[in-house]
Amino acid sequence: MKRISRLLAVLWVLFTPHIFANDAEGVRLSDEATDINHTMRKDAVMSRYEGKPFLKLLDFYVLKSIGRIEPEQLNALAQLEPKLRETYATQGTWFEIVAEQMDLPDELPSHINAAWDSYSKHMQQKGLTADPMEFTYRFVDTNLIAN
Repeated sequence: MKRISRLLAVLWVLFTPHIFANDAEGVRLSDEATDINHTMRKDAVMSRYEGKPFLKLLDFYVLKSIGRIEPEQLNALAQLEPKLRETYATQGTWFEIVAEQMDLPDELPSHINAAWDSYSKHMQQKGLTADPMEFTYRFVDTNLIAN
């Protein structure tokens, strides 16, 4: 329990919502994700992570997979790696630790990227701009966490 509390504190400090600037095989996106280009309000983002520190890491995993993670986020995640290694008693980068903890297949980042490309093209055909955060939230909620 102490480990989780410490990790929560570290994640809270490093990844408060201000850090977020505003059909591949085996990958699903909800219909809403392909039809809505919605930017979540800060309070919605904040409540998304309330009591779920690992969820933010999953979102960053998807953002990195689609090449939409900011350099500041990567630096903050790199600084978090020693704490993640200690917390999960493992080695590796933050990206590798997330994959290991979730038992994600090695090819998942390429599937996520293919889904992003498909989503982006679909949005472009509708005359809309694909929102990487909206894609990330929908992808994680639909494919990586149990509801």
